Amino acid sequence: MFHTYRGAELLLPSGLGPDGVRSWTWMELSISMPIFLAAIECRGDEDEGWSVVRNLWFTSVSQVIDAASQTEAGARLIGVELLSPGYVNNTGAFKLDSLHHVWRHTEERNSFLYVLKDGRNLSYSPGGLELVRDKLELVLSV
Repeated sequence: MFHTYRGAELLLPSGLGPDGVRSWTWMELSISMPIFLAAIECRGDEDEGWSVVRNLWFTSVSQVIDAASQTEAGARLIGVELLSPGYVNNTGAFKLDSLHHVWRHTEERNSFLYVLKDGRNLSYSPGGLELVRDKLELVLSV
């Protein structure tokens, strides 16, 4: 979850962003659990020849899955980064890594095994459950 504060709001001239969008010079990450940075490429019509990559933060893997399954014309998931806290990545600090697969426990739905692009596995289980492959289902592949 992210918190924003009035003092951090960046007032942009009209026309530099969609109506209703507000910008911030900083924000607070108020939770210490894995979160996701998804890169989604949006393309215009073939005749228009443009594309833009939107980088969106999500606080749950189900939100990433929903974004990846959008049938919006011209949108596709091109990558996901995992921001893991130190107790998950064993470094003592937050770390951002490229995500390859996400496996979810079949019974404890808030327990996950993250397979990173570099081959490392990170486990997140709020209840301390040991994650074994025969109790996991693949929920996201990037």
